[in-house]
Amino acid sequence: MTDSIKKNSTSSFPSSKDAKIVSRRKAWNGDKTNVEAWREAMPPHAKCAGCNSKKCAIWIRTYYPMSDFMRIFGPMQALLHAKAHGGKLPTYPTKFGEFVFIAEAFACDACKKDAEVAAANHPSWALVEVRSGGKVSGPLIQVAR
Repeated sequence: MTDSIKKNSTSSFPSSKDAKIVSRRKAWNGDKTNVEAWREAMPPHAKCAGCNSKKCAIWIRTYYPMSDFMRIFGPMQALLHAKAHGGKLPTYPTKFGEFVFIAEAFACDACKKDAEVAAANHPSWALVEVRSGGKVSGPLIQVAR
């Protein structure tokens, strides 16, 4: 009798080879979710600014207008900033004028809220870009094929 119970109980649970993930969308042929693809697209040096986790959820980049950058930091600081970025000042043209890339920061899901609040405290004339990969969904559901 115990053999039949064991046989029935093991056959009712799918093995990991036979399981198919059904809660994912059809992006990337069902191999990964959009959040997983976003995390794989992060730069290799990306670590959370709060807890040093490698599982970053958001990417925050700060830009200053060229005129304000030169007024605040001066030509010497501009020269040092350019030297740190391969000899060129990292500028980006926008419809508001030319902006200089200042810094970037990353945050995980746990530190995301604090990072967004800190990014909101920049000067009003600074351009802050927050790139987010979407919300983390609940646990995945697996069923046998």
